[in-house]
Amino acid sequence: HADQLQPDLVLIDVHMPEMDGLETARRLTESHPGCVVVLVSLNALEVPASAVTNCGAVAFVPKQELRPATLRRLWLAHGARG
Repeated sequence: HADQLQPDLVLIDVHMPEMDGLETARRLTESHPGCVVVLVSLNALEVPASAVTNCGAVAFVPKQELRPATLRRLWLAHGARG
């Protein structure tokens, strides 16, 4: 679907059926290098920082902290194209 939609920003849950969010993020950032990927999960301690950067995501945000302002800050830091 990413090939058709060409997303600029993608939120990926760490827990997904068939393929986990880390592998999904890795594949997505390899095939769409301009896409900003943010990992999310209910468990705030679940994903170490090294795993986030190794899969190409720009951040991990616990779902409880997921707010428009957080996404805006990440977008301005990593994706906004002038």
